[in-house]
Amino acid sequence: MGKRVRDGAITFSDLVGTLDELAVECAKCWRRDCYSLRRLLEQQGPNGKLTDWKDELIANCPYRLARNFKDQCGAHLPELKALEAAQFPKKPPAKSIRRRAAQKREAG
Repeated sequence: MGKRVRDGAITFSDLVGTLDELAVECAKCWRRDCYSLRRLLEQQGPNGKLTDWKDELIANCPYRLARNFKDQCGAHLPELKALEAAQFPKKPPAKSIRRRAAQKREAG
């Protein structure tokens, strides 16, 4: 997926050819909705930012309206997480400095 980043945000046009639908899920309020990417492109435009759209979508969320820092709205876009994981796989953790130093002592 060739992401065109605008202010650090992914746009709807970045998802063309990757997804047909975009899901929004929240474990706190059990929200599960799917939105057609074609329709979102028509409504928001190709340069519409997913973050702006999500903020509009959850504007009436009781968790967001409460403005409780410790209990915030949990809405997220699960497909984006999967796409990011596929595009940017996590590197295995580097060996700790102490472990490397110990290995050098043993080898040397």
